[in-house]
Amino acid sequence: MSTLLRCSAISKSFPGVRALSGVDFELIPGTVIEGVVTSTGGKPMPRIWVGVYGPAHPQSSAWVQGTKTDAQGRYRFLVPPGKQMVYVSDGRYDAEQKHVTTGEGVTRVDLRVKPKAQGMGP
Repeated sequence: MSTLLRCSAISKSFPGVRALSGVDFELIPGTVIEGVVTSTGGKPMPRIWVGVYGPAHPQSSAWVQGTKTDAQGRYRFLVPPGKQMVYVSDGRYDAEQKHVTTGEGVTRVDLRVKPKAQGMGP
């Protein structure tokens, strides 16, 4: 993957405060993950939370990149290339999760959901 921008040994100070010291920064091209969330019957599911773990947000971190599907059940992420896990993070549904490796261009990841079974009371 090519580097778009590289900065080395960045430092920044304000009166009485050293904010940065010796920071290196590299900007690489991103890649797109997009897809549609549907019900098990094939109906597009609007307003469903979808998340992705990957190089920018590893699964071991507390922060995840997320979005909601649009009215047609579509979602889209811009992520760095590499191994990704895309999943539905909406507690109302049992859902698939998919592992993909992204490179250049667009990677399509469609997901299906089904409502969670309601618990039977005592």
